[in-house]
Amino acid sequence: MTARTRFALVALPLLLSACTVGTASPTDEAGAVAANAPLVGVDGSGDTADGGCEIVLRSMARIPNNTGGYVTNNGTWVWRAVLDVSDLALADGATPAVLYQPPNQDWKSVAAVAQTSSGGFTRFIADVWEGMPAEGMSGTALRNTHVPVIPYLKLTEGGRLFDHNRIADPMGSYVISGDAGLAVGEDSSVCAAAPGASSPPVGWMGNAVAAIGRDGGGACDGVPLNGGFIYDTWTRQQATRRNVCFEVWQQGVTDWNNPDLWRQVDVQVHYRYGSGQAWQTAYVPIFDHVGNNARYALDLGTLDPFRPNYCTTEPYTKTADGQYDEADMEFYFTANGSALRTSSNADFQGTYQDYPTNHCP
Repeated sequence: MTARTRFALVALPLLLSACTVGTASPTDEAGAVAANAPLVGVDGSGDTADGGCEIVLRSMARIPNNTGGYVTNNGTWVWRAVLDVSDLALADGATPAVLYQPPNQDWKSVAAVAQTSSGGFTRFIADVWEGMPAEGMSGTALRNTHVPVIPYLKLTEGGRLFDHNRIADPMGSYVISGDAGLAVGEDSSVCAAAPGASSPPVGWMGNAVAAIGRDGGGACDGVPLNGGFIYDTWTRQQATRRNVCFEVWQQGVTDWNNPDLWRQVDVQVHYRYGSGQAWQTAYVPIFDHVGNNARYALDLGTLDPFRPNYCTTEPYTKTADGQYDEADMEFYFTANGSALRTSSNADFQGTYQDYPTNHCP
């Protein structure tokens, strides 16, 4: 590899899966192409590990469709990988992509598309669906899902620079698994100089409400969230708004029409169904502004374990009268690491209910 003056590479052996070197060729209109697995023990002109935040996976999860399910392509769920890439690497001619291995298939690669740039980094997204888990899979199949994923930069010399900023094991990869909620969550402690990870804690979070109803009120008209929420069969079938809303303030960030607000304030919900379960994470989209505050709205339908056409993997029980299945959820919100919980600093609580049909336990 030619000596590089703009960004440093650390040569480490990588292994996701052994394979025979071959020529990549298009697979279909989805944009995924057949790809070689990372090679073992090659020099810097081949596969190299990045430990300098040249490329880092921020998150990867299914895209909500705002109707209680997820976006699909030909019946397969679509996962969106969010990447941050250094502008120095881009200026040197590197181009980002995501390598993944669907179940029982060869490795595939999807090119990433640039979004916006700020602070020396450019954010990219890559939508992955070919060969990925699909709607209608059983709960057992979803729990057993195991898809290795790793972003990389294609270098002008022909080599590949793989994201090992969050993966200490040079032989490892990220994994989309049923045990981890079929997602890779954000870790703001990694590559803190990248956009969205270096922002200071917000100045204030509050005014959390549960907005559930079907009258003429606004999407965030509701009652204080301290009392929790009940998401029952009426909510699922009749309600026109099913949101939890809250506000965030950060001086100089939320108090103007800021086009970079989405990357300067990283807002997430952390949730689990039952105290013994692993925490899961999802992003919360901005809804509007209230004075100098940014207001965020979480569609509760996207976390509904009993949503239509979904085989739940979450624990649930029956109500005392046996008329409903019931799943309790505890959750809280973060914005750049600042946490929003109840006035007593406890996690928020919510309950999902549905008729006792087949939820694929």
